[in-house]
Amino acid sequence: RRNSVKVTAPEVEPDSGICIVNKKSGTIHSADCESLPALSNQVVFSTVEEAEDAGYHKLCGYCILEKE
Repeated sequence: RRNSVKVTAPEVEPDSGICIVNKKSGTIHSADCESLPALSNQVVFSTVEEAEDAGYHKLCGYCILEKE
């Protein structure tokens, strides 16, 4: 019998500035986006600028662009 562990994302304040990048597509999402990738496909950054400095430039059309 296998033991399974459920992995959940940490609670993040919606306006904290934290963003999550999809490793596969390179899309930058706000931490409260409804279309976040699976946890195994996430990279977390403190700010959008930090993600951009790391080479990610594609902004999510559902969350990031709505707020600008």
